[in-house]
Amino acid sequence: MARKKKVTIVQIQHYQKDDAECEGDYYEIELQTPEGKTIATFGSYYDDKGMEKAEGFIKGVEYALGVTVEIIVRNIADR
Repeated sequence: MARKKKVTIVQIQHYQKDDAECEGDYYEIELQTPEGKTIATFGSYYDDKGMEKAEGFIKGVEYALGVTVEIIVRNIADR
């Protein structure tokens, strides 16, 4: 069986500005290429079920392209 190509996606979790420790439940999820190009945004983790939507999107990419996705998570307090 051939090895699947690996694709890297950066998952940015945008927290509120006053949450410098990035520990709250309210953050927006954005997926980017390693070069910083936005692929998709999924709304907030808490209100919009953003994490579930992002996970579904990533599974769809893996299935449709026949690749393995490596996820790099970055937490930023900027909202």
